Amino acid sequence: MIVLLVDDDPVCRRLLRRLLTRFPEIEVREADDGQAAWSMLGDVMPAVIFCDLQMPVMDGATLIRKIREHPTFGPIPIIVTSASKDRELLLALKDMQLLDYLLKPFDLVQTFARLEKHFAPLLRKFRAEKAAAAAPPAAPPPPPAPPADQPAA
Repeated sequence: MIVLLVDDDPVCRRLLRRLLTRFPEIEVREADDGQAAWSMLGDVMPAVIFCDLQMPVMDGATLIRKIREHPTFGPIPIIVTSASKDRELLLALKDMQLLDYLLKPFDLVQTFARLEKHFAPLLRKFRAEKAAAAAPPAAPPPPPAPPADQPAA
């Protein structure tokens, strides 16, 4: 399961990566701005995106809007990571169907608890899909038995 971290701060990306390594099924990809992340989405289909808001080149709010308007990428769950407490921005984000908003600097215990909450159902689904794909195909059903009043061939 791929998770995309979008943040211009390498320290924040490293911290989130470290927290996410506790989930062995997660493969982390990184982008240092919104434009780089948008370009990656053609090659990578993440299960979740963590997105900072204040970044160079393309900010997080613009990236989120572009993702939400795209028919393929629109449903991807997004968790915003930001130090911003701007009330108007937070209200605007409410309409963007975010999975969560993690305030920086991160409280490690609280952040990990919230990650566990969000990733538990995603990982259950991922594991079930992986198990179904690995399972051998079901054997075909046996042929129907001949009617009782006809002899078997």
